[in-house]
Amino acid sequence: MSTYQTVTTTRNLREFRFLELCDPTNWVDLIITSGGKESITITGPAKIVSRIETKVKQDTLVISLGGGLIDKILDALTTSLTRSKVSYHLTVRRLDEIDLCGLIRVDTSGIETAKPIIRRLGPPPFPMRTPLPFR
Repeated sequence: MSTYQTVTTTRNLREFRFLELCDPTNWVDLIITSGGKESITITGPAKIVSRIETKVKQDTLVISLGGGLIDKILDALTTSLTRSKVSYHLTVRRLDEIDLCGLIRVDTSGIETAKPIIRRLGPPPFPMRTPLPFR
């Protein structure tokens, strides 16, 4: 399989209420829909999808681009002409807040519950989140 071939992978997730997505390297489409079980489907070049890390820490899903030192150096040299396109289709039961950094387009039209708060941030590390009051 070519590292530039487009692949799709689906990952099951445990429940979360917050999302942190940081990808300063790629063009990203984030599509969020309501559903009965949390999951994420990722589509993009094999060389990128294999580096995407999805971890739920406490109530937060953290999506980031992993890789080694050479990957990080190549990421830093990325320009608008060399960016790859990656899409995430996220299915959630409830999502209260989204923190983003990077060139990310978000579609929340598929959420049937209250829409989440969306914040655009600089590069990580993110500032400490102010806890939201219980509703």
